[in-house]
Amino acid sequence: MYLITFQHLSVWEEIQEKGLYICNHIGGHHEQHPISYGELATHVWVGIPIFAWMQVYKNKPLSLLQVERMLEMTSMPDNYLILELEVPDNIPLLTNFYDWSDLLFDEEEGFSGDRKTLWNNILDVNEQSVEIQVILPYLRKSWVKNVNKLKE
Repeated sequence: MYLITFQHLSVWEEIQEKGLYICNHIGGHHEQHPISYGELATHVWVGIPIFAWMQVYKNKPLSLLQVERMLEMTSMPDNYLILELEVPDNIPLLTNFYDWSDLLFDEEEGFSGDRKTLWNNILDVNEQSVEIQVILPYLRKSWVKNVNKLKE
């Protein structure tokens, strides 16, 4: 499965050195949404997830151009890289990005929605899914097919 992930330079350095990266850094989103990330841990086999993209536009293959356009709307620091991956199909957990965002927003708003329904929507990836976000338990060096600077 072809995936793209954005990772700090130190992640790539650890992958090169050890051949494997397991996330041990709790980022700002984890701190802002502890319940949602705690619930995520019950759906996956990992404590701190690594996110990647499988699809950005419905029914179109993932490409670096799509990712670059998507990143134009963000302010990623200069010390991040784009890693192109080829991951065995049985490793990633596929999720609907927009439904994941709805879950985080629901937590910010004090849990007004039905969390079980939100989780069902997150995990119901199908041909109607627009943006497919993938969760990985780790990154292996053998999966990395290309590394690109985020900003030139």
